[in-house]
Amino acid sequence: EPGPRLQDLHTAVLRREHALDLDGGAPPRPVAPAPAAPRSPVPAQLPPRAGHFTGRGREMAVLDRLPDGEAQVGVVCGPAGMGKTALAVQWAHAAAAHFPDGLLFLDLRGHDPNAALSTGDALAQLLSGLGVPAAQVPPNLTAQVGLYRSTLNGRRVLVVLDNAASTDQIAPLIPPWTTSLLLVTSRNRLTGLAVDHAVTTVDIEVLPVDDALVLLGRILGAD
Repeated sequence: EPGPRLQDLHTAVLRREHALDLDGGAPPRPVAPAPAAPRSPVPAQLPPRAGHFTGRGREMAVLDRLPDGEAQVGVVCGPAGMGKTALAVQWAHAAAAHFPDGLLFLDLRGHDPNAALSTGDALAQLLSGLGVPAAQVPPNLTAQVGLYRSTLNGRRVLVVLDNAASTDQIAPLIPPWTTSLLLVTSRNRLTGLAVDHAVTTVDIEVLPVDDALVLLGRILGAD
């Protein structure tokens, strides 16, 4: 026969007594885990590499020191048509492993004053690339800069800004943490950035004759 304790429990079950919940008379229901929040995709906005990239070994070597150095900003400068964008994109692809949290690319169109992006427009596009919904981007420029810096906090991101016009256009877009890096191309040297930031500048000119001949051979054929 069942003992007194089991008989009392049986009676309590029949009476549906609330004490059963406290005494462990009914097994707890399993709690389903909360659904994981969807993760924003890691930005990978770099354009393709130049198909016949040639030379620029010295310049690439200088840029290779950026991820492990103290500089927050790299500037590739030179006259129009020298291959500034090709160099920046080539290096960014090669250095992608240093920036697992994303690669941002934005053409500031600084060579055309009528079409150049304002700092606010640039920030809105960069924040969008970092996964911030447009509805959460504040209208005030100071607040936008604060949100941009907060979003980069703790991330290793490479930001490539092409065709910059001036120091004022670039300064608010510099990542605040040395874990991230800003690489800029410009027809100007942007010397004003060095007043407040560690900057590595790479000046490029026309290709040396030997490299130019190799490039022509790749495009036209050796014959």
